[in-house]
Amino acid sequence: MLSIPTAEEARKQVDEMQSALGQKKQAEVAEAIKEAIDKMETNCFISGTLPKALVKTLEANGYKVETGGRYNECDTYISW
Repeated sequence: MLSIPTAEEARKQVDEMQSALGQKKQAEVAEAIKEAIDKMETNCFISGTLPKALVKTLEANGYKVETGGRYNECDTYISW
């Protein structure tokens, strides 16, 4: 028989996955910014999109965050 989680359990699992993804993306962004600074650049690219909370945090800290792409791919451009 197929076991279906309750809505509360499903929501909790999604929240945990989003949190883990957010932490992973945050570390990826921090590393990309550090590498750009080391190269004396004022922007960097991140493959894929960022969680909304991370975008809001970056923008609150003065970064410009743009998302776009082509051929069904999406990238994030961060500048300062």
